[in-house]
Amino acid sequence: MGVVACARDVRLARDVALPKEALPYLRVAARGCFAFDTGLAWVRNAVPLGQALAETGDREGACGAYRSVLDRWGQARPRSVTAERAKRLAAELGCGAR
Repeated sequence: MGVVACARDVRLARDVALPKEALPYLRVAARGCFAFDTGLAWVRNAVPLGQALAETGDREGACGAYRSVLDRWGQARPRSVTAERAKRLAAELGCGAR
């Protein structure tokens, strides 16, 4: 998958209203499109993956996606807006305290 294709697919998957169809793209994006990804994009992409998993009934998977963000950025200083969003979504889903 090329850089442009990966970026396009991630944007499409985030914007699509069909979470089940978006899951394959979001899974790739949350793993990183390439081995040399900086880490920023794939951690950020774990939030929409968690949302899609939650919407398709995979609570455990969604909690895992949110936990991956919180494990990396949960204590970030300055604060991480992505981590705060993951924390809020995890709490709404009842994922447990971190």
